[in-house]
Amino acid sequence: QGLIQNIIVSGGINRHGIGEGSAMKNYLMAHRIRASAIFVDNRGANTWRTAINTKAIMQKNNFSSVIAISQYYHLARTVFALHRCGITIVYHAHAPYFEWRDFYSIPREVLAISYYFLFHHTSKSL
Repeated sequence: QGLIQNIIVSGGINRHGIGEGSAMKNYLMAHRIRASAIFVDNRGANTWRTAINTKAIMQKNNFSSVIAISQYYHLARTVFALHRCGITIVYHAHAPYFEWRDFYSIPREVLAISYYFLFHHTSKSL
């Protein structure tokens, strides 16, 4: 609909050696998103690394805000990590559905965001 000008896709390298970000870019291009609007991060193997890499891509391209899209239970940690990396304008969205894996993912996120709060600071990680 033309509401978003650029997309950063992020992920690690899967066990088959395929970059998750590259796979997402291919999917988006197959759905008529122009390649020049897609920025790939294949080094985003975890949420913290993705936040660091997103900040670098944003600085390089003079982007001023980001919309984080993930599962609903993962957004608090994602937004927290992006803020810790110095990205001040962060919007977010998620798909409106529930999966059975959410039963174990929600408690995992509570532990993970607590860990991020205690141990992830930009001065040590960037």
